[in-house]
Amino acid sequence: MTGQEPKRKISKATRVATLALAGAAVAVPLLIDASDRDLAFHSAVVVAATRDGYALTFPVALPLMPNVMIESGTLSVASESGSSRSTGAAVLALLSGGKARLELNDAVLSIAPTQSSNPIADKKDGSIAPILASLLKLSFSQLDLQNSKVRLGRSAGADATLSNVNFNVTIPRANEAHATGSFEHRGQTVSFDIFMTTAAELQNGQAQGKATIGRNLALKMQSDLFSLDAKGTLSAGDQPQFVAANSKVTVSNIPLMAEWVGLAAADIPGPTSFEATGPLEFTPQAISFADAQFKIDGNSATGALALKLSGEKPSLDGTLGFTTLDIAEYFKPQTANVDTSPAFDVSRYLPRPSGERPFPLLDKLDADLRISAAKVSFAERAFGKGAASLSIKDGMLLADLAELEFGQGGRCTGQLAIHMTGNQPRYTLRGKTEAIDLGQISRALFSYDVLSGGGDMTIDIAASGEDRPQLISGMQGKVSLVQPSAGQLGLDLKTLAATARAQTQAGWGGAARGQTAIEGLQANFSLADGQMTIERMTARAGDANLSGEGGVHFPDRIGDLKIWITHPRVDTAPADVEPASHAGAAPTAAPASASEAKTSGGGLHIQGSFDNPEIRFLPLSDRKPEKFDGRQPKSPLNASGKG
Repeated sequence: MTGQEPKRKISKATRVATLALAGAAVAVPLLIDASDRDLAFHSAVVVAATRDGYALTFPVALPLMPNVMIESGTLSVASESGSSRSTGAAVLALLSGGKARLELNDAVLSIAPTQSSNPIADKKDGSIAPILASLLKLSFSQLDLQNSKVRLGRSAGADATLSNVNFNVTIPRANEAHATGSFEHRGQTVSFDIFMTTAAELQNGQAQGKATIGRNLALKMQSDLFSLDAKGTLSAGDQPQFVAANSKVTVSNIPLMAEWVGLAAADIPGPTSFEATGPLEFTPQAISFADAQFKIDGNSATGALALKLSGEKPSLDGTLGFTTLDIAEYFKPQTANVDTSPAFDVSRYLPRPSGERPFPLLDKLDADLRISAAKVSFAERAFGKGAASLSIKDGMLLADLAELEFGQGGRCTGQLAIHMTGNQPRYTLRGKTEAIDLGQISRALFSYDVLSGGGDMTIDIAASGEDRPQLISGMQGKVSLVQPSAGQLGLDLKTLAATARAQTQAGWGGAARGQTAIEGLQANFSLADGQMTIERMTARAGDANLSGEGGVHFPDRIGDLKIWITHPRVDTAPADVEPASHAGAAPTAAPASASEAKTSGGGLHIQGSFDNPEIRFLPLSDRKPEKFDGRQPKSPLNASGKG
């Protein structure tokens, strides 16, 4: 993709989105009343083809709506069904009396956000072909436009075209017009129904100093992707504006709708369905709901939302307050039949449409959204209130979680940033959880409860990559855990120590089916190149003190850990003598060191695969500081670093 290609797509998306409301209703510009002084068009605008038909060979700017033009087409008077061809006098009489049924065939219309800059010359009534004057004055009984198209743009190479445009216009009464029809665009057929007053008048609101001159407009549009029902005022001019006091907009599939208007977002995860009810304002620069009710994937909200179209690329701005918000829909894996070990694989959630770099939406859309919810849920799991903001700017996404409440007083805050300045995304995650069940975190990493119970976690990590191996291998940062009260370690350390003392163990054995109650856990970890190293880890298990050293290499799911279990010695004998193990036994020899005279216990050396490690018992005399290097793991791992 060249450097100019994204801008070209963005321009197309902007034009299509800008004109989706008004451009689809191509009949609207033809429903505008005009007096003689309003009939402005180019000279030599028509050439007679027959006595009652004309081929338009030069653009005609429509009255009071010069941003809409008829570029070409054949305008004629339709013969009445079953009747012979009308004479010239009869046709002229029909035109003069406003009784003619007009047809505009094979026409090309163009719509631009602003009016044409081409010079136009005023013409008197006598120099206007009667059939054209009848069209511009709405002096007809019916108008049929058939087999035509609408270009969204002025140039011959306009960015988008609505094809197979057909509509019928009738005049039910003076100063009113009704149009129905349809058009096609990118495989979608859109039908519309328009009712409009044709005389501009002062609209309500003058008492508040907000009066406008415009025409009443009721607009309905329907397709498989979206629907619109709005009633309001259309003010015509260089920058037309449609303001509806009442409107309802629904989008059945947001990703496909985005793709339809040129954003190519069909593979991007996010909201799927959208509904808005309330005041609507449309201009070529923005589509906005100032104070409306919304329903997004079944989640109800109130607030304001605006799609701005005046910049280099579209921008979404809004503030939404939800009563309940279920976020499970936005965390569905992007690929099927994936390995569920580990349970959470961030690469499954990374959108990567074929042929595009990750997160293409960051190149095509800016956003500034503020979201709050009285209750947040994740499928069957319920949380408390939450508040977050989302910003997309210059290829960077910043999600700021101001607050999310968990059960039992838990709370989470944090910030996720995705930088997409090159071809590879970079992620940074900073946050803190308070009084959260640490089992939720351990299950995400290890598929089972290595650690459970309430505690706090602080995280500050960064990674780059497009898939799980790249992300895991490139992790950098710090993680800390604090569990001041009771918790559980997902291993029966007493059983594990007893069996390992007897002989080296292959696998977790029965210890994995038990737990060890702990309290006062404090742990600090560092992350570098996918390797997590224990900087400090201490806890208590009954009268025993626990500490840990070593680390885990996540890309290969291997570890080299030592867990030390020490007991304070309670002696009635002299401090340098081991007490008798049972009555009548002879005293043992003095311990090797003063530290062993005060404590007892040992260590567990856990090496190899998470699923089936080798576990050996270590005497306290082996305890010494040791740096873990997951890239050169010790025996029994082979040289490749795999268990």
